[in-house]
Amino acid sequence: MDSIAKNYNSFHLLFKSSLLLLVLGGSTSANVSVAAPQDSQRMIVKFRAEPGFSASSLPSPTAMSALDRLEAREQIQTKLLKKMGNGAQVIEVNQGFSKAQLYGLLFRLNQDAAVEYAEPDLWMVPSADPTIPNSSQQWYLSQETYGIEAQSAWQYATGEGAVVAVVDSGVAPHEDLLANLITGYDFIEDLATAADGDGRDSDASDPGDYIPINTCDNEYELLSTWHGTQVAGVIAAQDNDIGIVGVAPNAKLLSLRVLGRCGGHSSDIIAAIESVADASQYEVPIDVLNLSLNSDEPGVCGASYQAAIDAALAAGILVVVSTGNNGSTDEYPPANCQGVLAVTASDRDGMLAQYAGRGEYVSLAAPGGQQRTFDDLDNYNGILTTGNNSLREYQPGNDSYVQANGTSFSAAVVSGVGALLRSYSPSATVAQLKAAILASAQPFAVEQEGSGAGILNAGQALQNLLVATSTDLSVTMLGNNGFYVPALAGGGFISYRVMIDNQSEQPATGVKLELGLPQQTVSFVDITASDQGSCVLSTGSCEWPELPAGAQTTVDVVVQTEVTEPMDFSAQISSFETELTQADNQISARFGGAMQGLTLLLLSGLLLLRRQLRK
Repeated sequence: MDSIAKNYNSFHLLFKSSLLLLVLGGSTSANVSVAAPQDSQRMIVKFRAEPGFSASSLPSPTAMSALDRLEAREQIQTKLLKKMGNGAQVIEVNQGFSKAQLYGLLFRLNQDAAVEYAEPDLWMVPSADPTIPNSSQQWYLSQETYGIEAQSAWQYATGEGAVVAVVDSGVAPHEDLLANLITGYDFIEDLATAADGDGRDSDASDPGDYIPINTCDNEYELLSTWHGTQVAGVIAAQDNDIGIVGVAPNAKLLSLRVLGRCGGHSSDIIAAIESVADASQYEVPIDVLNLSLNSDEPGVCGASYQAAIDAALAAGILVVVSTGNNGSTDEYPPANCQGVLAVTASDRDGMLAQYAGRGEYVSLAAPGGQQRTFDDLDNYNGILTTGNNSLREYQPGNDSYVQANGTSFSAAVVSGVGALLRSYSPSATVAQLKAAILASAQPFAVEQEGSGAGILNAGQALQNLLVATSTDLSVTMLGNNGFYVPALAGGGFISYRVMIDNQSEQPATGVKLELGLPQQTVSFVDITASDQGSCVLSTGSCEWPELPAGAQTTVDVVVQTEVTEPMDFSAQISSFETELTQADNQISARFGGAMQGLTLLLLSGLLLLRRQLRK
């Protein structure tokens, strides 16, 4: 590896290791040194319920007794920091433990009959690598191979009506995002972590997460990442002829701020997840929850995380989580929680990115970018997205665009596709959304172990959902109006009507009728469709942009034939909502037979006149 790549990897490791540090207490001044995670031990403890003490009440006498026994037994002091929405308590142990000692304490606490569960209040970090100056490429949307083929999906949905909650560092007021942003919430309680001068409030904008020297035990400075702004841009940057376009450019973005300087507590993140499950908390219900973050250490999914995620899933919200950038098979919460889509990162060449988390818990991959060196900017292998040029100030500067790398952006791509799916089918279940996404996955260039179902394809995901939520279309043929006119040099005409019914409660889009001619016929003479259908004589096909629920439409057909015997004609109807194997989507019927007389001669003359007038 050359020196540039070595320097990049060194910086990458330094960046990631510094993000594992906790800020707790102290001021927001840039030159103050604040406590690191290992200096303060926090636990999430849920005590067993007692009559008269609900989840919204203070700890019960049994709970307080358990804390007293804990302090006496362990010869420590504890402090109740806050109460969580599920009734659990966030408790600080006012004594520096090693990690092993803390986990031993949690093990013993879980043996107490008054405790339902006890787990660490994990420190979480953004799942992104350092960014590299932007290019003008968005290969991950348009590249035919190993991109997501977003254009195929945009024919049918662009995210309108869908809402994605971005649980992250907040979103700066970027011109490419403003029209899609709705009022969110800042869940960060700790002032030093928040870096915005206050605690929880309704201002979910990102002030920046600059890390000065000697902050969080870090001997190097790290510039503001504007991580939430980058994630939001991948999901739903507007299609406004400036900058970039997001995966779901007409979706709305709800910013829920949980990450600040050096990261954030899982208890704040859990509170944000709990909030989206309550439809009354925000001005609109949430469709997709994006968590582009992960723990600073591997482990199981905690009970508090799982309970919050379960509540979101029960509310019909698709939960998408990044696997993290540790490049290993270790499992990091919340990506290993049940019910989520755990997304790892693929690169432009159809391989897993070098940093990508992998393992049996991974659901699938999506483009996450991989810039191999800082100086090699012509490869355009990153994920182009929205950013900000403020590097050391705790306030936004000017809008910018950057190339970013990380499973954060893979998760954002999947969340954007989730918004497209929900936009097209508001009634689709979480199970249907997940199934459509997973079934869309295309193979890697070379088989990649621990990569889930494969690489996401947005266009295929839309088609998968549309089949899953199938509309009941049927086709029938009426009439036996065939006649043979000897005076026309052996030529004859057969006319019939095709009827199409949409028998479901959902509209059918992209409807197409394909007519089959027997070998004895010469050609179609006339095809006329009702209800704004358009037909092509040369192919014997008709199309409708949409058939409303319960609608019926017709097509009148005239063909020219050379024989008098009845013949077998066929018709097949299809749309994005129907499978061609369904019996009522295709039909055949026998029409034709000799008919004589002046009436038929007149009729044939009228048909020829009609044909001439159409030319």
